[in-house]
Amino acid sequence: MAWTQVQACGVVALLCSAWNLFGDLYFLDFYAAHMDEEDQFGSVRAVSQPGNLFRFDDGGSSFGLVLAQAGGWMYPLWACATTLPLYKGLRGAGFWSSVAPCAVLAYGLCVVGGALHSAFSFLTVLPNAYHHPASEECEQMTESSTIFQFLQTTQTTIVRHLIVGCLPGYIACNVASAWIFFVVFTKSHQIKFPKWFNLFNPFVTMAWVAILSSLLPDPWAFYIFGSLGTWGVLILNLGLSYFLWDSQDNLFPVPTENTCSGSDNISYGSVSKK
Repeated sequence: MAWTQVQACGVVALLCSAWNLFGDLYFLDFYAAHMDEEDQFGSVRAVSQPGNLFRFDDGGSSFGLVLAQAGGWMYPLWACATTLPLYKGLRGAGFWSSVAPCAVLAYGLCVVGGALHSAFSFLTVLPNAYHHPASEECEQMTESSTIFQFLQTTQTTIVRHLIVGCLPGYIACNVASAWIFFVVFTKSHQIKFPKWFNLFNPFVTMAWVAILSSLLPDPWAFYIFGSLGTWGVLILNLGLSYFLWDSQDNLFPVPTENTCSGSDNISYGSVSKK
């Protein structure tokens, strides 16, 4: 049996979530192994540590790094696979309760993907150069305290710019989540979701992920909480798939061809043309 458009979006969204979760865990593990928060947020460790999930003995797998970084370009696809079914479920409440919050959410996801995930790999360059020098000459340079201080200043500056770059996307995602929560809570009689659909809202997910992280020991709490953004969208995708999976309404008109009394009949939704 062929999948409906909503089902296809659900599968694509879950695959994107899995890819993004891999990227989160890879960069969080690199951060724990090569970077530090004791002196300055995002600063380079004086001595690297083994990763808990991945091996970084030689600076890390180039394939793993590229795969994690490449997750940034799939955010527009992830945004479409998330917001199109969401719009389908909310559209009964009107433009400002369906199109508008979905557009804000899609914008936020695209900014986070482009400004944050695609740029994560930039944070690995200086720590790798310091902890895994390419030659003996480079190794001698890393022994200089001046070089180390230069790397620290440069690395923390990159981190600050990265945070500022993704800030509009982070704000947009939170505004959209609050907007959707309000629509579902106040207009459930006009949409395809009951009020308890808000249990899948990213705001609620952030709350229980924060509680779970506080109960877990390090370093696992660090990985769970560090992947907060992925959990929020992933749980939303699961909720959308649960409530809309059996819906037969298409997001877009699908042309079908039928033969009737020897003539071709092509129908587009409710419009037919012989």
